[in-house]
Amino acid sequence: MEDNNTLALINTDVTSVTATNFSKWVTEGGAEAEWESHLSALQNAGMPEAIEVIQKQYEDYKGN
Repeated sequence: MEDNNTLALINTDVTSVTATNFSKWVTEGGAEAEWESHLSALQNAGMPEAIEVIQKQYEDYKGN
């Protein structure tokens, strides 16, 4: 249950970063120029931790 709470919190931040940048890039362009800063923002939003939690859940599911 704790993992699900962690993912929910991280997902909120990641979704915010992604939605903001997506909207900007669709209307104004600039995705290529801002891609590295987008990746950095995702890192700061907790994406690496989310990947670890999801990987752990997958491994638990597969029985590893």
